[in-house]
Amino acid sequence: MKKTLLITAGLAIAFAGILGFEPIATAQATELPVARNGTLFCGGNYNGDGTQRVTWGFRNYNDNRTITLDRIRLYKADGGVPVYDSDISGIPADRRGILAGINGNELAPDTSIHYRSEELAGTTAAPAGTFPILPGNVRPLQLVVDWSANRNAIGLHGGAVRREYDVNGVLLGRHSGRCRR
Repeated sequence: MKKTLLITAGLAIAFAGILGFEPIATAQATELPVARNGTLFCGGNYNGDGTQRVTWGFRNYNDNRTITLDRIRLYKADGGVPVYDSDISGIPADRRGILAGINGNELAPDTSIHYRSEELAGTTAAPAGTFPILPGNVRPLQLVVDWSANRNAIGLHGGAVRREYDVNGVLLGRHSGRCRR
């Protein structure tokens, strides 16, 4: 009985390899959810009087799967028409030039990208020594990212870091949080 079970298990593994099935050992070992697509919801700036900046970071924890960023939308406080929508403007270049692929929207295995609020919210870069201001009627922001993979993959991971500065550019505080699925 044991010998038959071992032979059956060995044949199943061999056929899985021949047919191109790849186990997602990392996901199983860490109990991370796997899927072919999903949506991340990320917080952003909070209401307040100071100058605020948010950096969103996204990571592909897969060691053999590419994740495609299908759509990115940035909503202001009223949740109406997005301040930024990649269906209109295209997927933006990330800060370090990591995104690849024909449309520049593929996040390779084991890579990370970052976006800043002023890049997506339409504010221009401020002169050296100053910081862009996102007015209170725009905050709080919410970033929504739709992603997909061509096979089951560990889902796209994301987080946000918010920083608030006084009028002299002195950092008053910082807060971080993860994006939700």
